[in-house]
Amino acid sequence: MSLIIEDYLDEFEKFFDLLFTNTDEATVKFTVNGIIARNMDSNRVTAYTLSAPPQSFYAYRIDKETFGLITNRSKVKGVIRALKATGAARAAIRRKDNKIMLDDTEIGEFEDEKTEFDVPELKMDLPNRITFDGRSLKRFLAQARKAGADAVGFAWLLTKREAVVAAFNEEVWLTFKDLFGLEIFQDAGAGYKIHMIEQFLPPTIFLRKPWPVVKVLGARAYRMPVGLEYDFGTVNFKAYVAPNYDDSARFLEKLGLLRALTKEDILRQVEKKAPTAVSSGEIEEALAKEGYEIANVEEMLRQLAKEGRLNIREAGWKKLYFLPERPPVLKPLTEDVVLNAIRDFLEAADTDAVGFSELESFLAREYLTEPLHNMLLGLKAKGLIESKPWPTKRPGGYAVDMRGYWTIKPTEPKEAVEKAEEIKRLKPLTKDNVLSVLTELNKEFRKEVIIQTIERKLEEEDYNIEGLNDILVGLQKDGIVEFGPGGRWWVKEVVEELERVKPPAVPTGYARVRFLRDMVRFIGTDRKTYGPFRAHEEAVIPTQHAEIFEKHRYIEVIKQGGASTHSSSNPQTPFMDMEKQPITMEYKLLEYGVL
Repeated sequence: MSLIIEDYLDEFEKFFDLLFTNTDEATVKFTVNGIIARNMDSNRVTAYTLSAPPQSFYAYRIDKETFGLITNRSKVKGVIRALKATGAARAAIRRKDNKIMLDDTEIGEFEDEKTEFDVPELKMDLPNRITFDGRSLKRFLAQARKAGADAVGFAWLLTKREAVVAAFNEEVWLTFKDLFGLEIFQDAGAGYKIHMIEQFLPPTIFLRKPWPVVKVLGARAYRMPVGLEYDFGTVNFKAYVAPNYDDSARFLEKLGLLRALTKEDILRQVEKKAPTAVSSGEIEEALAKEGYEIANVEEMLRQLAKEGRLNIREAGWKKLYFLPERPPVLKPLTEDVVLNAIRDFLEAADTDAVGFSELESFLAREYLTEPLHNMLLGLKAKGLIESKPWPTKRPGGYAVDMRGYWTIKPTEPKEAVEKAEEIKRLKPLTKDNVLSVLTELNKEFRKEVIIQTIERKLEEEDYNIEGLNDILVGLQKDGIVEFGPGGRWWVKEVVEELERVKPPAVPTGYARVRFLRDMVRFIGTDRKTYGPFRAHEEAVIPTQHAEIFEKHRYIEVIKQGGASTHSSSNPQTPFMDMEKQPITMEYKLLEYGVL
């Protein structure tokens, strides 16, 4: 089949720039009556059509209609640059077997079996039209950028054919009068994101003569996509861009490309993120970018959870979803992670405080959040963060968070320098140091310990704890330590040895308990002195104390030793009379400063 298209290099460069405005793979239809192209990028919600009759080119000889896919944008640009460097004035597109050749370089392939475009013909009625010469529009957009505007709006007066064009965002409003080449088509206006207009304005079109005539198309209040239409010589180019993802469904529906959503599509999005759990909002956004109808996402998620095909993990105010066979792999939470998360949230939300539930939701995708509240209290005690009842600066509404709103506490330069110098004076942390301390703690508590206990022990020994989490993860990869439920760490050999040595039996009237908080020294009902104890430490104490402490959430009971053998007949011993008077016992513990 004969196929020869020849043109000047400058014109070919402009032509290819139009083909690649929103894609890296341009689908082109070569016909006897000229070239037609349609392309769409559903992720960016953009589409265009292009038509170029035979007279658009220096020479055009095609005797049979066929489709082609030009697949390598960078190669096309490189070939044109190389030809210019040799002093060539013209180039040609030819067919070699099934390949599309630009002179002697392959730039794509023909698709002889293809009979129709994947993208439907654009037939959209956009009533607003303002016609510019290209030079005026480019100058106008450049001035808007210089002023810091992120959007442009068009307004005009019909009297005396005077025109006013405004560029604006929340802070900037510019006015230009008497722009050359402006023609009024209709008494209406619209606003558009600048980058959405610019992405369809190739530099080769607008930086060189002849200047094209550009029609800005659109509709009021962002209810329809932005449109651009212009003629470059005899080439006609029309593009559409949805201004935001809220309007993408309407845009795709108008084009006949809105895809029906199935449960398998949702499962596929969750699978992409696995083993990280994802929220319904993240699933909706990903599906919207791929052109799916998202109105029923929440209902489908509930059905999938009911069918057991998805599991739910609640965190803060959000529900996070993950596949049952691929549960999320959660990392231990550290103070550095919490501080960075607060900073990131404050910057992203443009607020001065983040709620506990919001922070928990933010962290829960990757981290174990059970120790978050205690960690916030610890950071507050160190003077690194502070709490507020609610934000004082926050765009939009917000709900009351009963666990408070948190923000980074401003640090004076002097304090920052002192803290940096203090860190420098601390001993550097190594794998051997961490392994030694973890081994000691496992033996002391006869159990695995959380990372905060490891940090406290290292700080007591004057170590710089920055990088502790990375060292623990490295030891875990080496198979030396393990990480388990509740964010606890242990040395594998030590805990295995402890498990082989059974703890002594718990006597009747006593209970083996694990302390959830630090506990001061106290006198038991058996007149013995107990404590002090540290959080996560185990001990055997009288059952009566265990019941009281458990009620106040100071301990968790591991094993009961049976009924009490202590007599309650001795009125001379206050602590021996507590079985009949548990309230009196609580008051006594309060008096001693235990509760």
